[in-house]
Amino acid sequence: MKILGFGILALCLLMAGLVRAQESAPPPAAAPAPELRLLNDFAAPPFASLEGIKRVGFEVDLAAALGKEMGVTVRWTQMIFNLASFASALRSRSADAAMSAISVTPEREKDFLFTRPYFRSSLALATFRDVDFSRTAFKTGLEGQRVGVLKRTTGEEWAKKNLKATRVTYDNPERLARALNNKDVSCILLDQDILEGSLARGAYKFKIVESNLSTEDYALALSPDNQALADRINAALEKLDASGVYDEIFNTWFGRRADLPPYKRLYRR
Repeated sequence: MKILGFGILALCLLMAGLVRAQESAPPPAAAPAPELRLLNDFAAPPFASLEGIKRVGFEVDLAAALGKEMGVTVRWTQMIFNLASFASALRSRSADAAMSAISVTPEREKDFLFTRPYFRSSLALATFRDVDFSRTAFKTGLEGQRVGVLKRTTGEEWAKKNLKATRVTYDNPERLARALNNKDVSCILLDQDILEGSLARGAYKFKIVESNLSTEDYALALSPDNQALADRINAALEKLDASGVYDEIFNTWFGRRADLPPYKRLYRR
């Protein structure tokens, strides 16, 4: 009986010690919040640019709303606009998607899986404000002139197919705008909303002389094997559109309201 009593006492002491140990142990660390890791060059206002160290723009605000809807933290990585580099980063899973005013084309669908579009744009041509622009010269391909375009973009491809002018390539819209401002080129070809954003920011003496040269949809670009994430992003975009959040963000940056562009999978084979 004494042995049994001592055993019960020992067991009680052991249990009490365990309780105290559990009470004094620090709480387990919270699991890190899931992330949506996005690539952008931050060189194309009003879609995305830097004001000091602050990221601003339509894509920045839309991504923040997407992250909130999806329950994830958005983390940006700045990368020069280069589709080959974007594709490599996405395949290696060092990023989840590129959201950088990327137009959807059949050729690009060989390397990327695109979400539904979040913006519809068109190419436009601008020249210096005091130039007497000849539409006849434009219709015959601007032969003998120098036209500035962005490297590896749909604007460069359009110029190759439709103009006889000498193409001069630049890395970002700001350099393109400066080239026209310095009269290094006679015209520049760029997405119209980005072109208008450059005019507004830089107070450049440009004028748009041709617009709606092509219609293009911007979408998030993912690795082709990441359909599950594309589906989640699509669902979140549609909820933002239905709730009016997309409208409000669009109105903030473009001064008008708009719905998401229609998603017809036009480029799918």
